[in-house]
Amino acid sequence: MSHRKSPAPGPAETTGPSEGSVVLDIGGEVGALIVRTAHDLEGVEIEIRRRPEGWNGAHVAVRARPSPGTPVYAAVFGQLRAGSYELRQRPATRDAYIHHVDVIGGKVVETAWLEGDEQGSVASALTGNDCSIRAG
Repeated sequence: MSHRKSPAPGPAETTGPSEGSVVLDIGGEVGALIVRTAHDLEGVEIEIRRRPEGWNGAHVAVRARPSPGTPVYAAVFGQLRAGSYELRQRPATRDAYIHHVDVIGGKVVETAWLEGDEQGSVASALTGNDCSIRAG
C-alpha cells in the first residue's frame, strides 16, 4: 500500500477539545500560526482563509495553553502554506473584525488578536526555541 503526502497543505479544521502540547508540522513552504488572544476568548472559534480564496469554514478554537506561570490563550494553526491569510471569529457577522497575517514557510508566526486595531495584526516570526508556547 502506498501513501502520498499532499504537497501543499491548507488550513485544516480541528475538531474536539485540544489541550496540552501542540505538534507543528512545518518546513519548506509550510509554516504555522499562533494567534494569541485575551482569556475571555477561550472557546471562541477562529476561522481562517488564504487570500484571495473564499471562506471555507476551516477553523480552530482558542484554548488555554500551558506556559510557565499563567496559561496563554491562543488558537494554533499547525500547518499552513506560506502566504497571506485572513482570520475572523465564528460565527461571522456582516461587520466582523478581519485580522490579516502573513505565514512564512518553515517558521512559526505569532500574532495578537487585537479587535479594533485598524491594521489588524501585530506579528512576528519565531523559530525553534523562540516559541513561547510549547510545540510538542
